[in-house]
This record gives sequence, structure tokens and C-alpha cells, in this order.
Amino acid sequence: MKIDKNKVEQLKAKWFKVNGVEVDYRRNLIRIEGKDKIVQPMVMELVVLLCSHKGETLLKSDIVAHLWPDTIVGPDSLANTMARLRKMLNDDVKAPTYIETVQRKGYRWLQDIERQQEKIIYNKKFILVLVAITFMLTLFASLTKDAVKMSPTEFLFPELSITKLPDGGYEVNVAIDGELTEERKAAVLQEIKRITGEENSGMEFTFDSLTPECVDKDDQKKNCKYKNKEH
Repeated sequence: MKIDKNKVEQLKAKWFKVNGVEVDYRRNLIRIEGKDKIVQPMVMELVVLLCSHKGETLLKSDIVAHLWPDTIVGPDSLANTMARLRKMLNDDVKAPTYIETVQRKGYRWLQDIERQQEKIIYNKKFILVLVAITFMLTLFASLTKDAVKMSPTEFLFPELSITKLPDGGYEVNVAIDGELTEERKAAVLQEIKRITGEENSGMEFTFDSLTPECVDKDDQKKNCKYKNKEH
């Protein structure tokens, strides 16, 4: 089944609900079990693409061409993005609730989509944070003449999730391949502050002790990484 770009754009226009999960493309937010999550750009693009073609089998080649147009990506780019989406939704590859793997072809979204009227899916305090982030990004863009636009494949830390806590703080989970040097630690903290808009707020982010975690990919190979939790 070929991708209908009109369907994708229509679903991006307003937030929607699927099996109790609320998705807001314009604000890059997904609410799961009452918790707002800031998701990675490619994960958001993928979930909207699949949901807009509910019940249809989308070929892997068509999905890659849609997510990374005019870009050469590695063979694992789609598999890794799909694995992160499934992990966020707590979806089982062998007994899927949301995403069915069609062997040697592609993927199919299983759940019905409930389109909603305009609604903000987070509280007023978070709105102020988003306004501050927008202002800071606009100011940064105006001061940086030679800024290079980041492509979807250049997301610095692909397995990064940020959850807004009721007390105004954040719970951050990040997976890093290889050794966590001081330089990489500083880069992680800088990226988190950039995404949350807390670069100049004085908020402190600290690292808990590292613990190894191995996860299964779609191809059943083991992918072992060291994960740390920040708050």
C-alpha cells in the first residue's frame, strides 16, 4: 500500500487518541497513562504515519522513503525507530496490540484512531515552559548565522525520553553506547537542557549510577547498552 501524504498531514493537524494513548504531533507530546512524554522526532513521525494508514500494510521501503526523504540511511534506522516506538507503547512484537509486523513486507497499525477536537493535553505550567522554549529557540536561531539544520538521523541521543513530573521537575532516561566519558556526560546534560528549555533556569540534572540493560530488537539480536537515569 502506497503512502497517502494527505492522510498523514490531516492526522498531524489535530491531536488524536488511540487505545487510551493521546498523541499531539504539533506539540511533540504523547500522553500514556496520564504522563506526558516528549518523544523523539522520528518516533513521532513514525507513529503518525502508521496511525494515518490504520489497517493497511506499509512497505518498509516506503516508510524509509517517507521518514528520510533524499537521505541515505543505514539498514537499522527503521528497525531502531520501530523498536523505540514499541518500547514506549509497551507493545509485544510476538503478540502486538498496536503494530503488527508483516513478514518480509512491512508493518500494519492495528488500533482504531479517535480524532479529537482542539485540546491542550497538558497543564498551564507546562504551557509556560513551552512558551519559554519557543522564545529561547527563536533567540538562538537569530544569533547563530551559520547554524546547520539537523537532519532526522542526527538526533544526538536516539534513546532519550523525558517525562514531566507533577512537581515541575523531569525524569530523564537515556541509553548510551560505549563508555560514558566526561565529555559525553556534558553533551547529554546540554542536550537535555536544550530540549526542556532549562538552559538558563538554574535547574540541576544529575546522573544516577549506571546499570547495564539488554533489549531484543525485531531481528531477535541482543542489543546491550548502559542506561542511566537523570532527574
